[in-house]
Amino acid sequence: MRTLISEGEIAGPDIVSCGRMIDGPDPVWDSSLIVKKPEDADQVVKKLFEQGNQCIKVYDHVKPDVLDSLRVAAHKYKMQLVGHVPHGMNAAEARLDDAQHLRGFPPAANNPDNYIEGRMQWLKMDEKRRATFVKALVEQGGAVTPTLVTIERVLASKNQETLLADKANELLPHYYRDTLWDSEEGMTAARFMNDAQMIAFETVLKEMQATVKELYEAGVPIHAGTDTMAPGVIPGASLIREIELLSESGLGPEQALVSATTLPARSLGQPVRFETGAGANFVIYRENPRENLLVLNTIEAVVAHGRLYTREMLDEQISGAIRCVCPAASGSASLEVGCQSSG
Repeated sequence: MRTLISEGEIAGPDIVSCGRMIDGPDPVWDSSLIVKKPEDADQVVKKLFEQGNQCIKVYDHVKPDVLDSLRVAAHKYKMQLVGHVPHGMNAAEARLDDAQHLRGFPPAANNPDNYIEGRMQWLKMDEKRRATFVKALVEQGGAVTPTLVTIERVLASKNQETLLADKANELLPHYYRDTLWDSEEGMTAARFMNDAQMIAFETVLKEMQATVKELYEAGVPIHAGTDTMAPGVIPGASLIREIELLSESGLGPEQALVSATTLPARSLGQPVRFETGAGANFVIYRENPRENLLVLNTIEAVVAHGRLYTREMLDEQISGAIRCVCPAASGSASLEVGCQSSG
């Protein structure tokens, strides 16, 4: 798909991928590439590079010596090392080019594989620890992708009915709403949390926002990102909310927009240029979002790879995609039926 888009065969966004994640023994996801020994790092990174990937994503169980070798290999092939700060390490020790979800900032949990316990460690965050890691990232030149929206969506999960009623859910396969985010059997932290933990998560979000503020004020690049699969995190809609949360965390509207546009583009080796011959990729809004982020939903048109997609065209595509979701026979799981347009 990435090749078809880049060659103009189909419409779509530029896709920058890390390929399969790299983890250590007992990986979180079965699809991960497992690297147990430092001497294997170069071969794995080379393979991912040859597949056309532009970055290396590491996960929770990568060992410190393996991480060091992965960093060397990634930079050898001009790739960024991004992802989770592995368990047993902190944000300063990991030296990632982009540390995601603010992992490795609060003190380590006794059971780091437990999502709730890990996030609750933010209640133990103090100013001295925060300042230490901010200073380290400034010196290392690393960036951070906080994904604040994932915590906010956990809080929103308190009211499952309201969460699932979000109109943006219609743009996702029903699998997300009906299975993945199911309140009794799905992959949602809220179903394992009591009222006290839910209230505590409000403080967790505030502590994370305070950390983002200090990182930003110190000059650490902040990248807007989300975490699809997390409950209520919907591509597009959740990115807009993340931009708003970053603005509220001290970046302000314009710099929050920078965190989702020019800054990550530069980081990914695709700097934004407005000049003859530059790639024509931009959005046209009815009002100026640099002055008011609430107008991010007033898109009039999108230009991608020099092609114009008007609001009317986009709405037609969205309506067609929603109409393509057909219910299965009674008593069966729902079916997703893909549709193609002639446009």
